[in-house]
Amino acid sequence: MDKAFIVKGIIVAICAYFAIRLFLRYGVMFILFMLNEPTKWDKQIDKPRLLFHIIGLILLASPFYSNGIQQLVHSEGLLVQLSYWMPFLAGAFIIQLSWTSKFKNVYGGIKKKISPFRNLETTFSSEAEATKIYERFSQEGYIKTDIVAFMAFVNLKTPIKRIIWQDKIARQPKRINRQSLIEFVSNLVIGFESLENKQIIALIDRYFCNPSQQSIKISSKNVTDWRNNDSAYLRKISNLIKA
Repeated sequence: MDKAFIVKGIIVAICAYFAIRLFLRYGVMFILFMLNEPTKWDKQIDKPRLLFHIIGLILLASPFYSNGIQQLVHSEGLLVQLSYWMPFLAGAFIIQLSWTSKFKNVYGGIKKKISPFRNLETTFSSEAEATKIYERFSQEGYIKTDIVAFMAFVNLKTPIKRIIWQDKIARQPKRINRQSLIEFVSNLVIGFESLENKQIIALIDRYFCNPSQQSIKISSKNVTDWRNNDSAYLRKISNLIKA
């Protein structure tokens, strides 16, 4: 059997394997999309993966360029062999990499690193104003943090550490007052009330924690209760901010 035929068959088989694997995920996903059915498309992972496949498949096909199969079979020069095999192997590596858990962690992590609230703005007009709020609420015992962490919240940047919310329920001094925390954030973030409950919960969880440095458990009901809450202790929060 012709050696070139065998090499070509191996290369085609490897390319077909990756193409079939690609189709099994995205071909089926496309069909479901066209039928108005829900899909598992995750743009943070799937878009980079498709890019990796495009680059990888181009590299995998490199032995077919400029009579490359014949060069691979008949050339005895190491550099000539490498010039065809290296792009092919690099293409296989790139595609295979896109299916690993490490790839998911890296590109899935981008979603976490990039603030999902980057389109929001806080009410602070200057750093000096933010510093006054920080000092006022620190002195009143509502928050415990440093100015760096507070400024990350002010600018809605990725926090290095979260702000400790210390305000407790008067009748239950061991429990964090979630209503006052929501009120505090609502006064400092433009368009806060128009956010969905789950967005409010995610925003607070991103920047605030309890004195044990654990997430403060806030339910959708807690947020709904806050929307209908007109208690004096919430007005106190607003007045402190406006003072």
